[in-house]
Amino acid sequence: MRPRGHRSRDAHLLQGYWTPDHLVSFPDEARDELLDPETVPLPGSDPSRRLFVVEETAVIRFVEIEPVHRRARVVVGLAPGAEEDAVDVLISAVAVGFGALNLHRLHGRLLSRGTRCRNTAKAAGFRHEGTIPQGMWLGGARHDMEIWGILRDEH
Repeated sequence: MRPRGHRSRDAHLLQGYWTPDHLVSFPDEARDELLDPETVPLPGSDPSRRLFVVEETAVIRFVEIEPVHRRARVVVGLAPGAEEDAVDVLISAVAVGFGALNLHRLHGRLLSRGTRCRNTAKAAGFRHEGTIPQGMWLGGARHDMEIWGILRDEH
């Protein structure tokens, strides 16, 4: 897995069925929630956002980048059929965050009931840091949201 900057030919990867702003989102789970497809915004000149793709597999976003504290939130959307690559994609995202972006801390959000997402986060080295009760409105209901993170020296 080698993430790279997005190009115009990646437009089809920038829209999909993902749980909004999730650390890692599987397209079938989002479809089960009856969600509309999400479109990834291009970062433009905003220095607090970076966008990478893994060829025909996933889109990786780093948002809320804080250069002083060297931290960012990671959001990964997998393409249909790429579910088996989830752990490798998230490990690649961590490598980009700590390597190319020179960050110290990465974190992301997951729905508390998302077992597959939690297992993927654990396998990529993330740790559960806390739960926000009813922290996300999704599909007409409130859901608990978990915060997962990893530090450079834990990687």
